[in-house]
Amino acid sequence: MKDLHPYFTRVSPDFIRLNAKRIKPGDVKKISAHSEEILYRMKHHRRFQDWIPELGNVLTIVKEFDKGLRPDVPFPVIEAIVFTLLFIDHPLDLSPDVHPVVGQIDDIDLFAVCCKIVKDFVPDFGFHHVLAESV
Repeated sequence: MKDLHPYFTRVSPDFIRLNAKRIKPGDVKKISAHSEEILYRMKHHRRFQDWIPELGNVLTIVKEFDKGLRPDVPFPVIEAIVFTLLFIDHPLDLSPDVHPVVGQIDDIDLFAVCCKIVKDFVPDFGFHHVLAESV
């Protein structure tokens, strides 16, 4: 796994934690249902090339959680993943009070901090799951 500590100087984990509280079960289903499209778009995003394995992992966690296969993952972790993915992939879907910072936060920094949050709570996060290889 990558060294994620340098990203903490640019994005606060609290930004994710506070905003993730707005995530609803429907948002989880939305990310789960569109995980392959999200992965496909990010594979073609020049700056995300080095993060495709981690992206595949977080998408797999959300899909498995949505299917009831990951009761070991706390819902706040799912909220953090879903918020981060919505922020990166669909920033206009978020509430208006987040919009002023959309251009000020680097997507990679935000994703790296989200990965750190997930890594702290999901023991098998470092493993490369099948989803990342299937698209």
